[in-house]
Amino acid sequence: EFKDGILLFKVEEQEVWGKLKFDSTAARGYYDTTKTRYQTEYKYDVSEIYFNADTTAKRVYDIANRTTTASAFEEIAAANTQRAGYKDKKGKWGVISVKNNKLAQLIDPMKPKAGDIIGPLQFEKGYTVVRVNAVETPRQKTFEEAIPDFAPVFQDLTQKRLSEEWLNKLKEKFAVSINTNTVNSLFK
Repeated sequence: EFKDGILLFKVEEQEVWGKLKFDSTAARGYYDTTKTRYQTEYKYDVSEIYFNADTTAKRVYDIANRTTTASAFEEIAAANTQRAGYKDKKGKWGVISVKNNKLAQLIDPMKPKAGDIIGPLQFEKGYTVVRVNAVETPRQKTFEEAIPDFAPVFQDLTQKRLSEEWLNKLKEKFAVSINTNTVNSLFK
């Protein structure tokens, strides 16, 4: 059994695993038939002013809420944010995903629109005032964006197809007949 198992593993490696490569043309065909399944998630482009105390957060929120431009909010963030490393960035976080970011998860239930100023909200160990610069709604992913999503399934389907082709070749070459009468009599 040990010798046969090694031989079987070696043959399967040659006939299936060795031929299993990511074929972008075939993958494109698979993607074209399933592309509606692959969507981006909600994303927000945000800037933030972070505070350790809520009284300061409320005061700065009132000032920020009276401004209408992103640049005015950035000036306020550069002067007031208490988050390390964000004074130089003028409070900019950039584009953040609801799936991967706690700040995005905090503001998402409010369904903000571009230009909205939200806060002050309790966040981490302090308070935050957030300006939503832009909103990216879900859209269908491009082929390149969707590859990580469908590649494992596509590779699995390809592996199964190669295995079936290999087994079918073996069945043609070495015809096996099952004597069902004998098998049935053994199990009576």
